[in-house]
Amino acid sequence: MNRFLLNSLICVTFASSTLGQTKTASGAGAHRKATAKAAQAVFWSNTEGEWMDVPVFPKGAQMKVINGDPKKGASDLFVKFPAGYVAPLHWHTPAESVYMQAGTLEFGMPNSAATHTIAAGGFFHSAPKMVHKATCTGNEDCYFFLHSTGPFDIHLVQTGTSGGR
Repeated sequence: MNRFLLNSLICVTFASSTLGQTKTASGAGAHRKATAKAAQAVFWSNTEGEWMDVPVFPKGAQMKVINGDPKKGASDLFVKFPAGYVAPLHWHTPAESVYMQAGTLEFGMPNSAATHTIAAGGFFHSAPKMVHKATCTGNEDCYFFLHSTGPFDIHLVQTGTSGGR
């Protein structure tokens, strides 16, 4: 499947997952939501919005809000990890889904030496509070869409403690 078709499918999936919310807009790349009274499609381009640091993670990870308000409820984010970036062991209160657009992400779980790799067109889903880590492998930056089913948060796991390994 080419990237255009994949991106179109992802945008439609994100838009349909947020119907029933109110609409707000404050310029290009603003948070967008479909209204309950008159459902509307959500369209977004990766050239919209401003990059911001991903909270809690080490410097380097950035994100743009595509849809929703990540502080208040379900949301869709466009995330960038530079090549070689490591997101340490962490978990999120809500479930999350990751759809890769570019690059290669390697996922690891605590208590396991096994890793799972996804590249462009790949998918990862974690249940609420599932501890995991992610590394952008190779020489290419990683770009992915992230859907959070509730307010987006990141809880780092301290290694060397009972919950960290």
